[in-house]
Formats: sequence, structure tokens, C-alpha cells
Amino acid sequence: MDNLFLPRGIDSIETGSQIFAGTNNVLNTSIFFIQNPLPPELPGLLNSVLVQNGGVGDLNGIFNYTTEFGGKPYYNKDGNGNWFIVWFENQWEFYDFSIDFSPIYFGVEDVLYPWDVTVWQTSNPIYNPVPTVTKVL
Repeated sequence: MDNLFLPRGIDSIETGSQIFAGTNNVLNTSIFFIQNPLPPELPGLLNSVLVQNGGVGDLNGIFNYTTEFGGKPYYNKDGNGNWFIVWFENQWEFYDFSIDFSPIYFGVEDVLYPWDVTVWQTSNPIYNPVPTVTKVL
């Protein structure tokens, strides 16, 4: 039996009898995964966003999926309401409300996830360089 709550890659989910962490309770997941197979490409809602090499240091790091806004995922860093990535007014935008209420970085491509934006821009040259944005599980 496998421990159901230990971290592992999503592609390594096992079916069958699973044991809950710290207990002797057993759950058989075979029926669930037969009726609800994993999609071939995982939805972005299971992913986080890794932001690197941006000129605004506080915006570098991992942003986690929080909810949806404007029909697309909304990401927040460290649970801090100042740092987030959101689809707003037909573009992906990075915000750091501790320094500016306008977007720090933005991408105008209409894509489902921020890691699919190929060109990031900045609203002010003092925020250069623009970050590298990638998907993480």
C-alpha cells in the first residue's frame, strides 16, 4: 500500500488500496481512477508559476493557483495580497501593490496560462529586466 498524502509526481498516481498518512485507514482508489482517468495534459489549475530573473525581486519566486478571475487562473505568491498574476483587461498582468497599483509586467497574448506568454513587457523601465515565467507542478 502507498501513502495517499505523501508528495509525488502527478504521473505516478497509483490505484488500489491507499493508506492515509499517520493512520491505519485504507481507501481503495481503483474505482475513482477508472471512472475519472487523469487527462493526457494536466490542467494548469494543478500547476504553479515560477518567476525568475525579473527586475522586481519580490516578484521572483513561486506563485500558486488561488482561484479563477476573468475565466483564467489567478496566482498568488506566499499568500500575500500584494503579489499576484492575473488575467485582466485582455492581458496577463503581474502586480506588486506594495510599490505600484499598475501592472509591473504584462503580456498581451490571449493564452490560457501565464507560462504560455512568449513576450513579457514592463510598464516602467525601472522594473527591467522582465521575468522568465515557467510552469511548475
